[in-house]
Amino acid sequence: MRHCSFVRLSYSALVACFASLAWAQDFVNGGFEYPVIATDQWAPRPAGWGWYGAYNVGIANGNGSWGTGAYQGQQYGYIESDGIDYPGKQGWIEQTITGFVIGDTYDVTFWMAQRNGDVGGNTSNPIEVILNGSSFLMGPTYDPDTDWSYYVTDSFVATSTTNTIRFQTTQTYVDSANLLDDIHIGRVNYTSTPGPSAALAFSPALGALLRRRTKALRLRPPGLKNAVPRS
Repeated sequence: MRHCSFVRLSYSALVACFASLAWAQDFVNGGFEYPVIATDQWAPRPAGWGWYGAYNVGIANGNGSWGTGAYQGQQYGYIESDGIDYPGKQGWIEQTITGFVIGDTYDVTFWMAQRNGDVGGNTSNPIEVILNGSSFLMGPTYDPDTDWSYYVTDSFVATSTTNTIRFQTTQTYVDSANLLDDIHIGRVNYTSTPGPSAALAFSPALGALLRRRTKALRLRPPGLKNAVPRS
C-alpha cells in the first residue's frame, strides 16, 4: 500500500502523491505475504491468498524446496510446470483487477528468480504475462539466475476499467519453476487528474487545499515513473 506524508510537500508533489492514492489499482497480495506459511515450508494455492490459479502454484516461506528466500518480506510465490503430477499442464496464476482508467497506459512490474530450492527441478520455466486471455504483455521469458531480477512488461492502454492479468508457465512435461515476488501495476501515464471533490473524500484538508490552488492554476501532474530496481 502506498503511503504519503503531507508535511512540507510542494503542491505538485502533493498532487502527484494524491494521484498515486486516488488512482490505486493493484494486485491483491502481490508480495505473497498472506496467509502466513510456516518458516521454510510451502503451501499450494492456500485459501485466502488472493490469487486464482491452477496446477502446481502457491506460496513458500524462507529456505526450502522452492527457494532460499523472498525478494521482499518473508514469502514469495512459485509457479511450476510439473511433468509428474500434472503432465502437459501449464501452471498459472491470475487476478482480475478493477479501477483502471480507460485511455490511461499501464504496465506490470515484478521480481522473478529461478527455482533454487533443496529438492526438485531447479531450472527456470519461461513465464508469459497475458492480459485478458489474449494480449501478451511479456513473451516467454527465462530467468537464468537464482538471484532475484526485476522485470517490466510491455505497456498497454486500458480499454476497460477491469482487466485480468495472468502469469503462466510455457514448458510442459518437465519439472521446472520460477519464483515471483513484489508484483505491481504501474501507471506509465494518465489522462485524468483527481479533482477537489475526490481529494475531499480522501482528506478534508487536502481537498480544501486543492480547491484553493486550482483557482489559481491548471493542474498538470507529472507522469508517474516506472519503478526502479532496488540495489
